[in-house]
Amino acid sequence: MGEKRQEQPSEGKGRPPSVFDQTFLTGVSGVTEVLLIRHGQQKIDVDAAKIGDWVDPPLSEQGRLQARLLGEALSLKRIDAVFASNLHRAAETAAEIARHQDIAVERVEDLREVEVFRDIPPHKTALEFLGKELLDAVRERMLNERNWDVYPHSESSYDFKKRAINAIERTPTSGTSSARATTCSSARPTPPLASSPQARGAASCASSTTPTT
Repeated sequence: MGEKRQEQPSEGKGRPPSVFDQTFLTGVSGVTEVLLIRHGQQKIDVDAAKIGDWVDPPLSEQGRLQARLLGEALSLKRIDAVFASNLHRAAETAAEIARHQDIAVERVEDLREVEVFRDIPPHKTALEFLGKELLDAVRERMLNERNWDVYPHSESSYDFKKRAINAIERTPTSGTSSARATTCSSARPTPPLASSPQARGAASCASSTTPTT
């Protein structure tokens, strides 16, 4: 989920932006900060799930708790817009943020997670289609390389990144500094926004600043 807000100069009222401010877009007018927040824990049987089951599972009970606590943690922040993919787990997480801001969640389909095994028949498991030897090798490579490209029959990392970045850049801004929240999937963990242990699972966040146009 992403949030945007205007950053204030760190020292000296009216101090002109430094080189670092201009480089990282902090303390610069007309800038929006975006927080990308991963959805809460999903409900799925990892061992028995068919490929189709992985596409759009709902949040688990723990995931709903994570989303609720995250929404509460963000409730004191001003958020002007909340965006989520069309996947249930992202939309459910986004709804917990949006309800504290009294705004609706805007759906952006291209924010959905990387399409792993998208060309495998949805009624088969990965084990049934790939076989144990290949699947074990793929999982080992994933642990070592941490790259979605190790999975065969999947969307490439390049296409996934291009799709997601373009989707975020297309989200509307008001033309002034503001706050926005964007829920997404499958992000690498970074320092969480929420302090509660239960909320941390839903709050793997990466922040960036971008100029509004």
